[in-house]
Amino acid sequence: MPDKSNNSLNFWQELKRRKVIRVIPVYAAASFVLLELVDIITEPFGLPDWTLKFVFVLLCVGFIIAVILSWVYDITPEGVQKTKPVTQVRSEEKRSTPRGWKIATYVSVLIIIAFIVFYIVSNIKQSSDISKLEKSIAVLPFINWNNDEEYAHMGDAIANEIITQLFKINEFRVHSFTSTSQYRGADKKSIPQIGKELGANFIIEGTIEPQEENVCIQVQVIQATNDNHIWADEFKGKWKDIFTIRANIALKVAEELKTILSPAEIEKIEKNPTHNSEAYKLYLKARHFQNTRSEEGLAKAISYYQGAIHLDPDYALAYSGLAHSYTMQNYYGYMPKHEILPKVKETATRALEIDNKLGEAHFSLGLVRELEGDFFSAEQEYKLSIELNHNDAEAHHRYSYVLSWIGKNDEAIREAKTAQELEPVNPVMMRGLGYVYYLARKYDLAIKECDKCLEIDPGQSFAYLILFYVYNQKAMYDDATSALEIYLIVLKKEDIASLIRKTFEESGYIKAIRQLLDVSMEQSIAFFSDPYGRSVLFALIGDKDKAFEWLEKTYEQREVWLHYLKVDPMYDSLRSDPRFQDLLKRMNLPDN
Repeated sequence: MPDKSNNSLNFWQELKRRKVIRVIPVYAAASFVLLELVDIITEPFGLPDWTLKFVFVLLCVGFIIAVILSWVYDITPEGVQKTKPVTQVRSEEKRSTPRGWKIATYVSVLIIIAFIVFYIVSNIKQSSDISKLEKSIAVLPFINWNNDEEYAHMGDAIANEIITQLFKINEFRVHSFTSTSQYRGADKKSIPQIGKELGANFIIEGTIEPQEENVCIQVQVIQATNDNHIWADEFKGKWKDIFTIRANIALKVAEELKTILSPAEIEKIEKNPTHNSEAYKLYLKARHFQNTRSEEGLAKAISYYQGAIHLDPDYALAYSGLAHSYTMQNYYGYMPKHEILPKVKETATRALEIDNKLGEAHFSLGLVRELEGDFFSAEQEYKLSIELNHNDAEAHHRYSYVLSWIGKNDEAIREAKTAQELEPVNPVMMRGLGYVYYLARKYDLAIKECDKCLEIDPGQSFAYLILFYVYNQKAMYDDATSALEIYLIVLKKEDIASLIRKTFEESGYIKAIRQLLDVSMEQSIAFFSDPYGRSVLFALIGDKDKAFEWLEKTYEQREVWLHYLKVDPMYDSLRSDPRFQDLLKRMNLPDN
């Protein structure tokens, strides 16, 4: 019976004799160095993402070839010769291993050991560095590889969904899509610059290739300060499994950023908002059009939300989104409050009936309470929304307004600052903080925030309106007129803007405001043709009776602007009047 251990030993000796054992470490060391080199140069030279994988496959094939060649052939002083079988080699003919082979083998082994040690040490250091950094994350719009119009929204949509999932992790501070959406396209800024502007330590970017039944999503996490790629992976599957894919992405990001999740966080991430994948597709389209905030976009969003609800009557997020879209129709002046309020109330209430732990649903109900004028209930709903979703800048933003309305200025400023920290390049959050400063009578800070807002987006008309108010309170009437003039120009009312400037220069500030009052009765001018805006202008020029006449009309129509009555500095001249105190009482806003 043959001795198996002896056969194994003989085979090992034959591998050594044929130099196979020496070829393996040399080839491995060279391959290791080559892979590291390719990894380093891939991004700077713009090589495809699959380059490293392709080189790895080539090296694996090359390894097999190298082993076969080293078995068959040998390098001798006389040149490359076919290796003789062991039976033909006499002991006296056996040559000692060339010194060069020995040195190459030792050096190769040392290189491999050095690289392994370096890899372990660098990984430990990177893990330590990541653990020390604040988990502030910005998810950039994904590149969409499907050019079909049906899927045109998917790059933005999937980025928005990943943001929503990461919102559920308490240790993360995640920027909203409103802030990150500006960094789309091939000409976007560098990763370190984006991180600096947003105050984000980690950037997530990727691609999506959606098909009718399948989807492929590639995701990578980058450390913003040094543009170091921490992790990248590809997630493929059927579209019906999109919720599992979405959850896996969030869980993997948490793992790579050394974050330990609680069971409650994992449960929220893995929870499916709907079991109908077609309803989810409609929901993604709705969110895309809702983000435009245009009249046409909101109408489309409402239609898609309704379609999602038709497919899944228990889709809480769709009800919440529908309520939000209805509310924006009112805030942006597309629909009157009396038509919108019943719809908002019905859909927000239904969302909470389905899932009372849904932060978005409490936010929607907060909007309802705002429209109803129940500010204290609105405050409670926004607090609940923030507790359930602390990364929601919009919730902090709206909450700051409610706190201002009820006179809690310090808390309002804190919430507005939090909203801006979450979305540092969002002009809406900047002018929101500016308005809260104005209501708190911190005029210089209000000017500073509005100027920052207009540097980013000169088309923010509301920021000019705030500046008009502020400069009026500071008796800087030339600046107030200039702000009013630009406000009208942004609204494409250039002729009225020129008329107001001319009247101011010829007859003074009060005449210019009276001119605006006259014109706004003839032509529709956003805000100033509304009862509240007219009451503000009459209060400004000292016509109290007219101011109260228009305030009563504002109250009859329950305009949302009336919420600012208690704290708006424009009404300081009316506060001692019993009519003002009576109006505050009817609004459930007793004066302090």
